[in-house]
Amino acid sequence: MFPTLAIGDHVFVQANSGCIKEGVLVLAEVEGRLIVHRVIELGSNEVILKGDNSPEPDKPIGNAQVIGVITMRDCSPRNLDSVHP
Repeated sequence: MFPTLAIGDHVFVQANSGCIKEGVLVLAEVEGRLIVHRVIELGSNEVILKGDNSPEPDKPIGNAQVIGVITMRDCSPRNLDSVHP
């Protein structure tokens, strides 16, 4: 997710409460792994994600695979940044 997130950044996740929309960063479980990617398309039953530095979008996943929305990142001991405008 570079340049939005870097190795070592900590993220804050708001549990999935229906606040997912296109353009936000989400934490999702895909093939047994946790990933942070951006929502590029939101359907009624599936979501398409893409890493900011990836040339192609990911395969669609079910809405239930999205754990929550990334709300903030901590890139240093005293520096909290919102990841959404």
